[in-house]
Amino acid sequence: MIVSYFEALKEENLLLWLALKHHKTHKRKKLDFSNHRFLIDIYKDKSPYQVIIKSTQAGVSEYQLVRSISHALNGMNVFVVFPTEVLVSRFVNERFNKSIQYTAYYKELERVIRENEKKRTDSMRMIDIGDGNVCYVGSNSEANFTEYPADVVIIEELDQCDLKNIKMAKERLSHSEYRWQLLISNPTYEGLAIDEEFADTDQMEWYVKADCGHWINLNWFEHIVKKIENNRYMILDKKWTRDSKRDIYPICHKCGKAVNRRNPGVWARKKKNKIKRGRRVTKLFSGTTSIFEMLQRFNTGLTNDTELQRFYNADLGKAFTPEGSKITRKMIMECVGDYSPGPEKGVVIAGIDVGTFYNFIIMRILPNGQLKTLLIGKDRSTDQVIEILKQYNVVCGIIDGLPETREAKRIASKFKLMFLCYFSQGKKDSIDLQARTLTVQRTATLDAVKEGIALKTIMFPGNTINNDEFIDHMTASTRVANKEMRAGRTKVTIDWVEGSKDDHWFLATGYCLIAKKLLVLLQQR
Repeated sequence: MIVSYFEALKEENLLLWLALKHHKTHKRKKLDFSNHRFLIDIYKDKSPYQVIIKSTQAGVSEYQLVRSISHALNGMNVFVVFPTEVLVSRFVNERFNKSIQYTAYYKELERVIRENEKKRTDSMRMIDIGDGNVCYVGSNSEANFTEYPADVVIIEELDQCDLKNIKMAKERLSHSEYRWQLLISNPTYEGLAIDEEFADTDQMEWYVKADCGHWINLNWFEHIVKKIENNRYMILDKKWTRDSKRDIYPICHKCGKAVNRRNPGVWARKKKNKIKRGRRVTKLFSGTTSIFEMLQRFNTGLTNDTELQRFYNADLGKAFTPEGSKITRKMIMECVGDYSPGPEKGVVIAGIDVGTFYNFIIMRILPNGQLKTLLIGKDRSTDQVIEILKQYNVVCGIIDGLPETREAKRIASKFKLMFLCYFSQGKKDSIDLQARTLTVQRTATLDAVKEGIALKTIMFPGNTINNDEFIDHMTASTRVANKEMRAGRTKVTIDWVEGSKDDHWFLATGYCLIAKKLLVLLQQR
């Protein structure tokens, strides 16, 4: 029996069949891959774990929408996570519902959506489609991540989500045989969220075939501009001027000829990974943004770190960490002294962070106010930690009050000046001498650690150069500025974000600095 192309495609790939034959966007338009050829292989991909690190306006959100519908039509429960409930409401109302309304093939679903309206809440939208359903939730409510049994988990804008709750999203797959995952996001900082996820994939990049025959993975600093000196770059397209009636061309790094960035291309992987598929999408080959527009944003960013980060994230689909946003390995190495760890006489303090282990730092306050690290350690045993603190003659210490309050109190009870510490939510620091508890601001505490390392007022023993685990903890977090609108005004909050990495010794060092301040405060009373 002879079947049509679309009939065969429906059997082979329901997702691509929906995209090419039926789906219409919220603007009532059919999908057009002429300027998005890179998307075809993404729609064809059946890998069970996909990561897409992307620029803005790349057509990937539409892919997520069609992907959700196709999984539901196959009888799957699809769990889609957005950063907030506000974005959930906006996406469902402005994108999902309109696509259903404008797509004739989905028309019957419009009735189902109206019938399900009463089931919705502000924090969760559940929509039946065929034999399956799609559940949209915001990442900022822990209650959204319980009970729903999912076959598919899709995370939109991972870097903007509450990463602690995202871990629970993947747990929704535990009872499914299918267990399909898709993570999508503009990147933000290096090593955080989508950038970390992409690093653990096969890292596929898009290669365009130039007219000269060379295959090129378009790179801003190799095919668009060339660095002359600090903050000065030259456009490689020497024939382009502002009076040109065309856009800037990328230039082939092998033959020096202009490249049509819309030429056919192929995806090629940089690493072997049979389980996790990763793709990077940038404006250098996606969408309709001109190179000249990108150049203007890049030029602004050369004198503004915030704008430069936005250029990397939104235009190049690359993570970027402005200088000064992290503690680096180099900064730590500059604080390493020529001495061995061990007990010393003097005023000794300790900081203890509580997790799977007790991660602790023991320091001596030198006469000049510097802190000399005597021991970097970790242990599971409460009794062993108490013995170590006694061995080093710790006179004052700060221990994380959560999550194991009972054991933290037991450690504190063995020392006259051991306090439990809790982080406040923007409130002023406070101290309860009788209860031996402190409430402090987390951001200010960790800022003080970075300042101490930058100013070299904290010393580490010589063996620190080989302590990769400690260095990883100290360099895991990034200082992030978050903007949000409140009562018509932009409010900026600063926080240290560690993503999925451990930062226990970073916090323990902060607790040591609090102990030092506490001793000064007690001496003044």
